[in-house]
Amino acid sequence: SHPRRGEEGRQLAQDLFPLCYDLPDEQLALSLSSLFSPESGSLVFVKQVADLDEFSDALESSFKFLIAFLKRLEDRASSYSPDLRETALSVFSRARLGKVRMISLD
Repeated sequence: SHPRRGEEGRQLAQDLFPLCYDLPDEQLALSLSSLFSPESGSLVFVKQVADLDEFSDALESSFKFLIAFLKRLEDRASSYSPDLRETALSVFSRARLGKVRMISLD
């Protein structure tokens, strides 16, 4: 286990946060497809590290980012709802820390 990896994951999620507000509308579709890519998107990362305590801050930041991004997108992200729901339930059932479990339900 490498605590630095968890810190790097948290920092990456925090670095993405301004995209919620700064990204022009015309780039949102491309961002959505990249963000929710089944091969390399953020949900893949979240699922892979759900049960690793060193990534708890990264998971928390990732969920905060996803929540803010989806609020901005409103109806444009509805096709990703099933994937988000499945990921949130997976994280809730596998995470050991309460703060990660709670934010996965938001």
